[in-house]
Parts: sequence; C-alpha cells; structure tokens
Amino acid sequence: MSRPTLDPTRPEAVRYVDPGSAGDAAGLRAGDVIVDVDGVPIATAAELTALVQRVDEGCVRVGYQREGKRLRTPCLLRRSPQ
Repeated sequence: MSRPTLDPTRPEAVRYVDPGSAGDAAGLRAGDVIVDVDGVPIATAAELTALVQRVDEGCVRVGYQREGKRLRTPCLLRRSPQ
C-alpha cells in the first residue's frame, strides 16, 4: 500500500502524496497534518505507520488539519500486491 511521505521535522505533516495512492484518492495534500485515524490520535509518523499496518483493508476516517481548518475524509486502505 502506498502511503503519504511524511516530513521528518514534523512527523505528522504530509510532504508528498503518491498519485493514485489511498491518500491521493482521499484528497490528502502536501502540508496536511494528520491528527487522527478513526478517532485514534496520531502524534508521530511512527504512530501513523503502526496504526495503518494494523488495519486490514477497508475504509478509515482520517482527521487532518489544512490551512488551520480541521477536516475529516474517508480513506480506502488497500494492500499492495506482494
């Protein structure tokens, strides 16, 4: 599964979204700050990665901040072919 690339200086800030990825389909953009997934708070990139790896394929709700506004979007997670 392709994930947004995170900025190491702000672990929760999206730096780049792969075209065609789940994040792209959900409308996430570079600069968005992911704050929760299905209501579970996210403070670091490691927390986001661990949470996404535990989730089976399916739809999750991603909470994020963009330009000072708090937003939510559905995001369909899918596993990459091995």
